[in-house]
Amino acid sequence: MDEDLTRQLQPWPTYRPMQGIDGAPGDFANHCPRCGTPQEDLYLHSEPDQPFFDIPHAAPGSIKLTPLIGTIRLSGNEHFTVE
Repeated sequence: MDEDLTRQLQPWPTYRPMQGIDGAPGDFANHCPRCGTPQEDLYLHSEPDQPFFDIPHAAPGSIKLTPLIGTIRLSGNEHFTVE
């Protein structure tokens, strides 16, 4: 993640890299604000009771989108399995 995006994410300190087995920074994840445990987010977008399941039909004001400023560089991948 580049420096500009890192700076823009500072208001959300619980969204940070997980620590790898070797102590190196790993993938980014939300962490519990009380105990610091990474939070599983696998189903945030795919289960009806989760916050990002149906953004277009969410109640007005229930979700706040925050635009990013400038161009950011990311690396990584995403995939979905269709059965």
